[in-house]
Amino acid sequence: MLTCRGLALQEESKLKLALRELKASREFCAELTSQREDNERELLEVLEANKKLKAELSLIFQQNNTLQNECDLLKSQLDELDGFGLEYESTMKRISDLETELFEANQHIIKLEEASHQRQ
Repeated sequence: MLTCRGLALQEESKLKLALRELKASREFCAELTSQREDNERELLEVLEANKKLKAELSLIFQQNNTLQNECDLLKSQLDELDGFGLEYESTMKRISDLETELFEANQHIIKLEEASHQRQ
């Protein structure tokens, strides 16, 4: 049988154990609270970074659209210049043909003039 003193010691021992468990539980709770606060801060930082990245992405998208429009305009201008190049080549060929015809006509005139002088 346990005496009053034995019971008191046993209860004191249980209370000390419960107190240690309570302190450990409070420390663990404080650690978890600290971790939660750290995680919340980190989450807010990530959300802010995400917001900034979305704004940056939106700006890049707008710049891309502007550049795409400029590229399309330059392509159409290049196509137009290619058309002018073909027209230029065609004109130069026609000029060359006409110069050849003029040279041949002058040669023919010279021959006719020489033949006319020989008859006289």
